[in-house]
Amino acid sequence: MFFRRKKPTWLKNLLKEQEMKEAQAPQETETFLIEREMMLKGADVPRGNKIVKQFAVMVNGSVHVVTSGDRVSRAVYEALLEANAIIPIPGVEVKQKNLASGTFRIEDETLSGENG
Repeated sequence: MFFRRKKPTWLKNLLKEQEMKEAQAPQETETFLIEREMMLKGADVPRGNKIVKQFAVMVNGSVHVVTSGDRVSRAVYEALLEANAIIPIPGVEVKQKNLASGTFRIEDETLSGENG
């Protein structure tokens, strides 16, 4: 009898709201398969009876360790391309990033040679 209890109505409503939000959210779940043959950089790591490659890359302040055979998001894929760690996948277009935006500059009078 315990296992056949009905879900409370508040829980049903919460689950319906979550499903609606997930359906309305933009689909940014594009993933890319990283194979061993396409990895130019990385450490060889024994895993079971085979050797895989691993490479760490930082995206938005968090480090992602990519192992050959993993599926990664577009942001991680673009970071791997920028690090020249992988060969680009044919047919996948990558947006060029503007290096001026997103970087900050530290200005110090002692570095510029103008001592007051």
